[in-house]
Amino acid sequence: MAYVTIDGVEYWFEEKGSGPLLLLLHGFTGTGRSWLGLSARLSRCFRTVRLDLIGHGRTRAPEDPARYAMERAVADLFALADWIEGPGRPFFLLGYSMGGRIALHAALQCPDRVRGLVLESASYGIPDPAERAERRQRD
Repeated sequence: MAYVTIDGVEYWFEEKGSGPLLLLLHGFTGTGRSWLGLSARLSRCFRTVRLDLIGHGRTRAPEDPARYAMERAVADLFALADWIEGPGRPFFLLGYSMGGRIALHAALQCPDRVRGLVLESASYGIPDPAERAERRQRD
């Protein structure tokens, strides 16, 4: 287990295995623990990294709401991959729900960095501002 500070936020993560880097991104209200069983299997072929996304589990929860914007989450993800693997190196992403949205945005932003992508129960987001606001209120 390790911690790294990215743009003022202390992130928790755990590495297992060797091979190509695979970041495992949990869903909303989840933690990196969600991937315990799967990371044990995947670490036979990959260097898996389970992390707690910003505001979840052992990763700090900043008070500034702007710190949770998708652009910032994606930038943090690339910074974490750079810190673990080296600047600019490509990696794989597996994301569930909110983690899948972050993974999808990362792949669209820098397709040359994302070697492969697995998404489960993820979407790009809600395009209609009124629907987005209603969902935010429900959440």
